[in-house]
Amino acid sequence: MDFVIADGQRLMPIEIKLGATVDSRSLNGLRQCMADLSLSRGFVIYSGIERRTLDGRIDLVPWDQIRSGIFDPRLK
Repeated sequence: MDFVIADGQRLMPIEIKLGATVDSRSLNGLRQCMADLSLSRGFVIYSGIERRTLDGRIDLVPWDQIRSGIFDPRLK
């Protein structure tokens, strides 16, 4: 778990991964943070090219979408 962003009353836990692939097992810290804070959604920013969801709760977001400004976590 790298950091948590507060958007008003909403907390967004974010994990940063340098690799182009993300292994579900490597997200244990993020999952634990989500459980501890009773959060239903978390985010992983990574260097891959595909936006996808793991376990229906964790959004994998390519760094290029963050950099270009096309990603908005409130959309979905």
